[in-house]
Amino acid sequence: MINFKNSQEIQISGAKVGSGFRSSAFAIYKNLLNLFNSRELLLLESLGSGSIDSKTFLIEINPVLNLEVADLMVTISGNDELLKIIRLIYKEEVLVERGECALKYVLKNRNSVWNFLRLLDSEFNTVEGGVLAFTTLGYNVIYFVEDIAGYVKGDMPDIRLTCYSNYIEFDDERVRLHGHGFIGAEVVSISSLSHFLTMCDVSPAAEINTNFEVEQETHKREYLQKARAALKHVQMGDVYQIQIGHKINLRSDVSAVEVYARLRSCNPSPYMYLFQCGYFEVIGASPELFIYMKDDEVVMRPIAGTLGKSLVPAKDAAIVEFRKNVKEVAEHMMLVDLCRNDLCKISLSHSFHVSDLMSVEEYSHVYHMVSTTRAVVRAECDKYDVIKASFPAGTMTGAPKIRAIELISGLEDSARSLYAGALGVIELGVNYINTALCIRTAIKRDQIFTLRASAGVVSDSLVQSEYAETLQKMGSVFRAITNEEISCHIV
Repeated sequence: MINFKNSQEIQISGAKVGSGFRSSAFAIYKNLLNLFNSRELLLLESLGSGSIDSKTFLIEINPVLNLEVADLMVTISGNDELLKIIRLIYKEEVLVERGECALKYVLKNRNSVWNFLRLLDSEFNTVEGGVLAFTTLGYNVIYFVEDIAGYVKGDMPDIRLTCYSNYIEFDDERVRLHGHGFIGAEVVSISSLSHFLTMCDVSPAAEINTNFEVEQETHKREYLQKARAALKHVQMGDVYQIQIGHKINLRSDVSAVEVYARLRSCNPSPYMYLFQCGYFEVIGASPELFIYMKDDEVVMRPIAGTLGKSLVPAKDAAIVEFRKNVKEVAEHMMLVDLCRNDLCKISLSHSFHVSDLMSVEEYSHVYHMVSTTRAVVRAECDKYDVIKASFPAGTMTGAPKIRAIELISGLEDSARSLYAGALGVIELGVNYINTALCIRTAIKRDQIFTLRASAGVVSDSLVQSEYAETLQKMGSVFRAITNEEISCHIV
């Protein structure tokens, strides 16, 4: 399937070593839109100075292999030569349709998807360093891990994995173009890109069209009723915490690229992304790591605790407020313990440890309380075992997870789709994962942007405060689309 792998250092006109290379990723992406359409490009950046999370700056170019899972159906697309190889890999699987440039398989059951992915992964074991793939894991992936009721097929794939022929990697010292020689697919050459490897202005547009319409799926009164129902489940002992969320839709003709430009300016975050998935464009600035795994070490950094800057304008004051807030501290410690429970399923005994307990990080509209948890993975477990043990993040559901997920399914007004799932890169052929939670994200189709956020209900929650927290969490993305504060339109 792979003929070769190469890497070449490239020159960026106008960029300076140290300060310029990383900041050039978005500029190069914008230039490349003159050569490729948005479906053929993916941008990942890591911005902001307050986080220790992995600093990844990548542009992926020219998708050559795409795997999508929707319920029991797996669709694999690529060129004809590549699909011939795919058919040999999956000769024991049930092939239900063979179309032009696509194959469709049906899974025996949802849990069998992990061995299906392992079969493809094993094809890359001989490639040194593995092959980079961009992956999205929708919230529905929990139904591929646990046998529970409540699955509702969404409008986006439950799992999506895409390999590209090339990616450009940016760091402080150099910029490199990596190529993967997939059978039947061309590798992009430096010569074909050279005209576009120049710096350009990445500032948001000076003139902003603020014509937009806001539609709430769940109004405040309805959300408060749901939060009170969740609170009763907490008081009865069903759960210790449950995350209750809602979504809003914004109609605007602003482009996804312009929204991303504003978002990276107003809310620089450790995990920023801009890509297209079918008919949808995804723009995000997530603050929270889901899983980082390299070789046998795995890291999770749960965020639990939010203070809006309108209430606490300085970080020192936020630290004081968090420390004296018994509710926030107890909720945070509970979710750190949930990470322990997840990671200990697949790690060596006594390898789990916590560092940077309850540190405070600053973002454009909020302060967050964050801890770092680490463990060493057992030799018989791979990256898919790690995903299964940890998905979804407890900070997105509550605890105990399974009961919280069941209650969320009955309380929220629509399926979460990609929200509260995860996205990022994995390396096929080796144990490497770098994924973020899909939060602080807008998903655009046509002229509709969909935003979601949730807040954790615990025994001493004030439901009005939890509703306000959801608006704070949507605030930066709302502003990136409208150039206005969410509080001016939703109360």
